[in-house]
Amino acid sequence: NNNTAFNVNHNLGVAPELVMLKRRDGNNDWLVGSDALTGWGNYGLQLNSTGGENTSSNYFNGAPTSTQFKLGTLFSSPPNQVSVK
Repeated sequence: NNNTAFNVNHNLGVAPELVMLKRRDGNNDWLVGSDALTGWGNYGLQLNSTGGENTSSNYFNGAPTSTQFKLGTLFSSPPNQVSVK
C-alpha cells in the first residue's frame, strides 16, 4: 500500500453499477462498491462481514466512469487485486 488513490482501466464502455475487489497480496476482505450504496467515494461493503455499509476513504475514490473505476488507498499500486465488474 503506497497510500495513493489511483484509477483502473476497464473495457466495459459504460460505468459499472457494481465493483467487487479482493487484494491478492494480503488477507483483506472482499470489498464491494455499488450505485445502491450511499455513495462511491467513501462507502463499501465487506462480503465476509455481517455488518452493513462501511465508510472509509480507503475504499473508492469516486464513482466509476465508462472507462475506469477509482480505487482508494486500501489497494496497492500497481494493482495487485482481483476485480469483478
